[in-house]
Amino acid sequence: MKRSTSDENTVGEIVNHMSLDCQRIQDSLTFSYYLVVSFVTIGMALVQLFPLVGMLGILVYVFLYAYLKTKENKEVYHIYISAYIIW
Repeated sequence: MKRSTSDENTVGEIVNHMSLDCQRIQDSLTFSYYLVVSFVTIGMALVQLFPLVGMLGILVYVFLYAYLKTKENKEVYHIYISAYIIW
């Protein structure tokens, strides 16, 4: 560490920054597991659904889900803007 840096910050601030960095690394390693598992879970679900509904059923579901999520996000954004204007 440079001498000028240690002069600008107290020991408590330096320890706080190091603690936050360690916490972020721990959180990213913890949740990186879910990133891998989610793709495996989606793949297994598609393999099991394909014989039942076929490709058309899966595509209809994906597009319907995407449409509903887009509509939901617009409504949430609209509510957020309305609340912001009221305040």
